Amino acid sequence: MEEFLKQKKKKNSLGFIIMALIGILLFIGGISSYNKKVEEKKWIDVTKENEYSYFDAQYLEGPYVEETYDGIKKEYYLVVNQDYVVGCILIKQNSATEIPIVTTKEEYENASAQAPKRMYGYSKKFKYDVSKILIEGINEVYNTNEVNALNLSKYVGNFYLDSTASNDDKTFGIVLMVLGAIFIILYPLSLLKNNKDYNEIKNEISKLKEDGKLDAYENDIQASNSYKEKKYCTIIANENIYNIEKNFLVIPIQKITNVYKCSMENGKISANDYICIETSENEVYGIAYKIRDKKDPKFDNLLNQIKQRMVR
Repeated sequence: MEEFLKQKKKKNSLGFIIMALIGILLFIGGISSYNKKVEEKKWIDVTKENEYSYFDAQYLEGPYVEETYDGIKKEYYLVVNQDYVVGCILIKQNSATEIPIVTTKEEYENASAQAPKRMYGYSKKFKYDVSKILIEGINEVYNTNEVNALNLSKYVGNFYLDSTASNDDKTFGIVLMVLGAIFIILYPLSLLKNNKDYNEIKNEISKLKEDGKLDAYENDIQASNSYKEKKYCTIIANENIYNIEKNFLVIPIQKITNVYKCSMENGKISANDYICIETSENEVYGIAYKIRDKKDPKFDNLLNQIKQRMVR
C-alpha cells in the first residue's frame, strides 16, 4: 500500500511540473506576442489584403462614402501624397482634422504647401457597395464618366487603407500572460495540496499499522485475484476496494449494492465522470475521476471489474 502511495505522489508531481512548464511557455509566448512589432509597408508596396502599411497624406478629398458599424461612423476619402499618388482611406468620422480636406483651389494650394502627415492602417479589398458609391462620387466631383468598376484600381489602387483598424491590440498577448500566470500560481498551490493529501493518507496508513489493521489489508491486497489500476489509485482485492485518490478509502466488496458511471455532483452536471459506489449501509463513494465524456479504457475496465466482483 505504501508503495502504491509513493507512485501516486510521483505521478501527481510530474503532472504539476508539466503544469508549471505550460504556464511558463504561455507567459513567455504572451510577452513575445505583446512586444511583437508589425512590419510596416509603404502603400505603393502593398500587394495583398491585411498588410499593415502607411500613406504620407498631403490632403484628403471627400468624404465619398459613409458607413456605420457598431455605432461608429466611418468615412471613405480619396487621399493624395506630394507625388500625386491617389489612394482611398477609411477613417472614423471627425478624426481627419489633422489632414486638410480639400474642396477649393485655395484649400488645395494651402494643403500642398504643408508637410505631409503619415497615416497607418491595414489594406482591405473594396466592398461592392462601397466601390459602387465611390465610383459615382468620383465621376460626379470630376465631372466625368471615365471611372468604372473595371478601371477603379487604375485610379485608387486595388485596396483601400483602413486606418480604423489598430495594430496595437495587445489583447492576445495579455490573455496568454494571464493564463500563464494562473498556471504558474496554481503550481505551488497544487503541490502543497498534493503534499497535504499525501501526508494525511500516509498518517492514516501509519495509524492502521499501529492499530494492527494494516496487515489484514496488505494480505487482502496480495491475493492472486487482486486488480490494480495505478492511474486511478485503486486496488480491487479479494475482500475490499482500496482507493487513495483523495483520501484512504476501504470499501467492503460484499456490502456493495450498486456501481455505475456518474456525472452528477450536488444535483448538478459535473465536469467529471466518476465511478459511483453505493453500499448496503447507505454510503455513497466516488472514485476514478476523469474528464466527462472522455474515452478511457482504463476507466471502463475498472468499472467492469467492480461490477464483476459485486455479483460474485
